[in-house]
Amino acid sequence: MIRTILAAAVLLVLSACSPDRNSAVLMTDSPEFAFYVDAFNASQDRYRLELRFRPNVPKALAQETEDPPALAAGRFLANDQARSRFVNLDYLFRELIVNPSGVYQGLLGRGEFDGRQLLLPVSFNMPLVAWKRGEASPAKDNFVISLDEMRTAAAAGNKLSGSAFVRMGFSPRWDPDFLLLFARMSGAAFREGSPLSWSDEGLAEAVGKVRAWSAEVNRSAADEDEFQFKYLYLPRNLSVQEGRVAFAFLDSSQYFLLSEEQRAALDYRWIARGTAIPVLEEAVYAGILRRGKGRAAAESFLKWFFREETQRFLLEKTRALRTSETVFGIAGGFSSIRSVNEKVLPGFYPSLLGHLPPPEYIEAPPALPADWIDLAGRVLKPFLLNATGNAPSDLDLKADLRRRMDQWKRQTAGS
Repeated sequence: MIRTILAAAVLLVLSACSPDRNSAVLMTDSPEFAFYVDAFNASQDRYRLELRFRPNVPKALAQETEDPPALAAGRFLANDQARSRFVNLDYLFRELIVNPSGVYQGLLGRGEFDGRQLLLPVSFNMPLVAWKRGEASPAKDNFVISLDEMRTAAAAGNKLSGSAFVRMGFSPRWDPDFLLLFARMSGAAFREGSPLSWSDEGLAEAVGKVRAWSAEVNRSAADEDEFQFKYLYLPRNLSVQEGRVAFAFLDSSQYFLLSEEQRAALDYRWIARGTAIPVLEEAVYAGILRRGKGRAAAESFLKWFFREETQRFLLEKTRALRTSETVFGIAGGFSSIRSVNEKVLPGFYPSLLGHLPPPEYIEAPPALPADWIDLAGRVLKPFLLNATGNAPSDLDLKADLRRRMDQWKRQTAGS
């Protein structure tokens, strides 16, 4: 349903535009921008934006050099490969078109290169764990929970019947996305390289911690796998509600798309290292292209979009169209504008009340290559699952990961 509505909106946007000097193209990988462009075009009669959807915006920008867009909004733009294509946006701050103090500073800093603000953060998501409401909180902080606190509470939640587990608190190995987050929080330091760099020491520490969790908390990785096979066929939040596990790992978009009834049965905290909550890698950024036509229209859109009242209107519109049932917040996440999250979103998502962390808790994601999703899915997650599972204890982690990386490079060469 959502895709049908978005497609119709895209067609409406395209049909309403004409190729004149007051028109501009916005390239994006976020279907939600079809609504935003349509609303912008309807809000005034001077400028018109056209939408160009591409599943991988950084790669499309590198390939479509003959007719570049004026504006881009998407994932993995905040890296060395993409940044040279964007203009300096500091003048937007000087002219108070965008108020920098109203944007999360950590996220804003990720779009700054050599003292120049080339990209503006649009939206982001954060990782969380949820447990059954009414149970004692495993976290000391009112906003965050640490990996160590999760481990302690998970061990206390285990239950045996004879020699078999009938309740298991939590295993990092049940979700490859959690394993990847665990590695990041343990110092693996994945970042843009050729195509990827990381810390071998941090990665080894992460693998060692997960192996210790399996052996010391859940008896073995084999016991975790057996429990997962026997019991974990429901969505994790439902497994928590029925008491089969202690925790459900979700990101903010997944959690706030649960029904209000399901969220009312849960409590949650953001996963953090100390008080630093790692923003997930797919944060959306926007910038104006150097060679794109229609810069005035692009600037007008940014001025319109980065207002609290505009984003409130967009949220109200998506709720009226019921697309808010399948898309969370602004462009699928929290807004980069603090006041939207603090004053507007709780009215749409009451479960946010009392849970929105202080802005200084927000830790920006690392700069990552355009192929991060494919690379993580085909290389890093299988590597981590193997290394923390049935692999021999003397596995050479460094050699194994580099072998997998080389194989991936050969398979994707020229793509």
